[in-house]
Amino acid sequence: MSGQIVFLSLFLGLVSGKGLIDLHVDDAIKSVRVVVDGREVTRLTQPPWHAELDFGKEIVPRELMAIGYDAGGNEVARTSQVLNLPRPTAEFEIVLERNHTAASLRWRHLTNARPKSAILTLDGTLLHVDEGFRAHLPRLDFNVPHVIAAQLRFSDGFVARRELVIAGGVSDSIGTQLTPIAVRVTTPKLPATFEGCFTVNGAAVRTAAVEKPGALVIIIHDPDTHATRSVARLWALDPSVRTLSFGFGADTAEEIIFPIAKRFVDVSQTAVLFEHSPEIGGGGRGVISMLTTDYGESVSPSQPRQFADAVAV
Repeated sequence: MSGQIVFLSLFLGLVSGKGLIDLHVDDAIKSVRVVVDGREVTRLTQPPWHAELDFGKEIVPRELMAIGYDAGGNEVARTSQVLNLPRPTAEFEIVLERNHTAASLRWRHLTNARPKSAILTLDGTLLHVDEGFRAHLPRLDFNVPHVIAAQLRFSDGFVARRELVIAGGVSDSIGTQLTPIAVRVTTPKLPATFEGCFTVNGAAVRTAAVEKPGALVIIIHDPDTHATRSVARLWALDPSVRTLSFGFGADTAEEIIFPIAKRFVDVSQTAVLFEHSPEIGGGGRGVISMLTTDYGESVSPSQPRQFADAVAV
């Protein structure tokens, strides 16, 4: 049976400079190569499976990979994550423990919110998840593949999902996620179902969901609306401005990001985040009304504004 290697350090935000990584490595793995963009940066040969890496000064997309080897030097597992590209607010991994007799959920949330509840199934059968977000697994037949599916609901309402395939024979344990693709509609009438519409190497692939999201406009705006209100009052005195419609279409939503950074610190990572307004549905309020509305608590004028950083994020 092959081994499992999992990143316990999940880098959901932008990463540069030095950073710490932690790995879960099972007993079948005796050494681990850590690779960044195809270049080996460190090799670990014993617990603790922990290292400090230098991700460089530039904030650019990078692939972080860990490759596990058995006592004979044969590769038995690998895992990877892409840094400095958009990722969800929270992610988690399904970690197999005690020779695949238990599974635990290890998570990372940008604001350190904790999970509120968890659901875990094995081949469609619901398993009991304890307070430590662990579940006992029944005896498995490794001659056939098994699917572990899990869902975590966090205290802020965010929901994350993940699947793990425990493959039979000499195959590795594989994490699976849905892959979104963009499709252009070329006919006015949509098919009743999208099943059989897409193929990979000639084989039909299952369509799990079809979405038609609207546009989202991001506005970087100072949370202090005093200046904006002053300008709005001047506009209101100009008849030519009053007749203009400052708004977006019904299929366009808006969101305001405030250039005020807040730090969220846990044991292994520090996240610096910019707060934002709730998503504002399109076709409702105009832009002037949106920019003159207070969202959240007031911010001191002396607090640094980081407009360039907010735009980069």
